[in-house]
Amino acid sequence: MFRHLQDIDRRVIYLLLLLALGAPLLLRYSVKPARMASAERLFKVVEETKFGPNDIAFIAMDLGPSTKAENGPQAEVIIEHLMRRRIKFAVFSIYYQSEPFLESIPMGVAERLMKEMVGQVWEYGKDWVNLGYRPGADSLIQGIPKSKNLAELFAE
Repeated sequence: MFRHLQDIDRRVIYLLLLLALGAPLLLRYSVKPARMASAERLFKVVEETKFGPNDIAFIAMDLGPSTKAENGPQAEVIIEHLMRRRIKFAVFSIYYQSEPFLESIPMGVAERLMKEMVGQVWEYGKDWVNLGYRPGADSLIQGIPKSKNLAELFAE
């Protein structure tokens, strides 16, 4: 049925491919990202949760070099939302390869926000902390809600 497509010159195929990929770039055509219901629910949860002055949000950033492209922007958006609302947070991970991102992602978001909102400051140790990599995956995750003393649970 499509046997005649095999006879098309390879250069024509490459030219069509170049046009299909190059035209949107040259014409600066872009498509708005689709709104996702799950992202909207997360945004709503952060907006509606009442945080006291001594409350903190926990962010498990279990991403590594192979998943940074997808999970890095997700972590950035959540961290930015918390920072804009001035909600204190702690980042940690049960995945050892995420250690560098626990520091770089919040710091990058803070630097970007300080450029955007001149005069406002976000400081490590005051607005967020890095609890680092924590071994024990399942037992740690199960222990967080059961713990009476989180400082003791996350002690080195």
